[in-house]
Amino acid sequence: MQHRIWLPDDFAPPRTVEADTFRLRILGPDDLAKDFDAYMSSVEHLQGAFGPGATWPQGVTIEDALIDVCWCNMEFKLRSSCSYGVHALDETEELGSLYVFPCMKRGYDAQLTCWVRASAAARGFEDELFQWGKHWIAKAWPFKNVAYPGREIGWDAWNALPDKPV
Repeated sequence: MQHRIWLPDDFAPPRTVEADTFRLRILGPDDLAKDFDAYMSSVEHLQGAFGPGATWPQGVTIEDALIDVCWCNMEFKLRSSCSYGVHALDETEELGSLYVFPCMKRGYDAQLTCWVRASAAARGFEDELFQWGKHWIAKAWPFKNVAYPGREIGWDAWNALPDKPV
């Protein structure tokens, strides 16, 4: 399988970032239990988080979750995408995840998506994380046009955008 290196050679994506109320850390196998707990405790809340009709995380097994965190970690090492677990500062729980991916839609060089567990969303953390992530991407990453599907671009408009040629 061939992976495309997406990040510029002179840019080192951060492995860990500490904000005022949370910490981002690249996802990896050590995060399995907390990551799985975060989304499986919030299945109903997360339905449609990645588009209309998306059923994730319904039906995800612990084995699926292990493959996913290992895959995310590998893609970070290959510089083909960046997946972060969003952790409480005291590391007692994962609050959600934030993803910086190459964008397959014309006109954008990256896309940012995120989700948070239901208990964090109930206290307004979902919008806090998104706004923080949007600022962080603009300030610290080398992209000119970042897409925020499902946030600043509605899903119908997002799905109607033309894809980049393969």
